[in-house]
Order: sequence, then structure tokens, then C-alpha cells
Amino acid sequence: MKNTSLPLRWKMRIRATLPWLFLCMTLLLAGQIQAQSRPSDWGADTAVFGWVGEILEVTEQEADFYLQKADTGAVRPALVDGQRIIFINPRYLDTLPADVLRLAVLSHAIGHHLNEHRFIRALADDERLEAAEYTGYVLYTLGAQRALLARLPDFLPELAPPDPSEWVAALERGFDRAEAALLAVPHSSYQDDGSGDALA
Repeated sequence: MKNTSLPLRWKMRIRATLPWLFLCMTLLLAGQIQAQSRPSDWGADTAVFGWVGEILEVTEQEADFYLQKADTGAVRPALVDGQRIIFINPRYLDTLPADVLRLAVLSHAIGHHLNEHRFIRALADDERLEAAEYTGYVLYTLGAQRALLARLPDFLPELAPPDPSEWVAALERGFDRAEAALLAVPHSSYQDDGSGDALA
């Protein structure tokens, strides 16, 4: 009976090539998804990249999501085939009267992804509150006034639940946490060495 198996050297060569083939396929897929976030695909609507970058910078986080331009709707975080995406309609952002509201909407979507939410209906309320807490943290670090928090449900009704009291409370928790974190960090020009003397 004729032996139809591959020679050993070919088997070894194929085995050595498989990891590289897998890596190439992974990079290709990542490149396709990353391409959705390229500013060049957004035409004149690239300001969103600056806002998202600002949010991530002040919270010292790295993006674990991609931005996808949408022609309808508002700003919606989603989990698609295991990939975290934020669908953004630039026309909706244009309707908001202030940048602080755009930052609030975007940080709410980012908060969903940074908290690794799964967007399951049964968890929707808890996930919304976690995202709101992140939004409150962002708004404090970007210099927003506390009084704005109670007015956000009026400006952004699509984010808040019908009874927004818990949602506003979550915003305030994040706001307070950011304030406490800032106050806990000594000023760079004043540090106490334990003797009570200030060090320049």
C-alpha cells in the first residue's frame, strides 16, 4: 500500500508556519477593525477623536474599543462579535449645545466598555449606573460644575432612566470620587517629609 503521508520535513515546516499564519490572520482582523476608527474615514467629523482622547487621558485609561461612524441614532456602545465598538452619529453630537455635554455622552459610552459591560437587559440598570459614575468622574476632572449633574437628564434624556434620581446619584459618586482622588495627591511643590517642614 502506497504511503500518502507527507514527509517529516514538510510536516515540521507546516507546523512551524502555523503560528505565523495565525498571527497574520489576527493582525488582519485587527487592522480591519482599527480602520473603522481612522480619522480619515470621518471626513470633517474628526473632533470626536479629540474628545475621546481627552476623556481617556484625564482618567489614565487605554481604549479597549473602536469608534464607528453612524448615520442614525446618537452614541451607542455595543459588543459585536466580541469586539467593543462605540457607534457615533456626528450629526447628533452637533445638536448638543456645549462640549461638556458631548464629553458626557462619550464618557458614558466609554464607561460601559471600561467596565466590561455585556449589555444584557437584566443588567442594564446596574451597568447604566456604573457608566454614570465614570461620567461623573470625567466631568469633575475636566472642570465641570457640580450643578450640571442634576441637569444632565434634561439635556441628555436618552441616557437617563425614567426616574433619573439614582442615575444622578451615580454621577455625583463619580464626581466626589474624582474630587477626593485629587485632594489626596499632594501638590508637586509641597510635600511633607514627616518633620512638618515643606519640601520645595
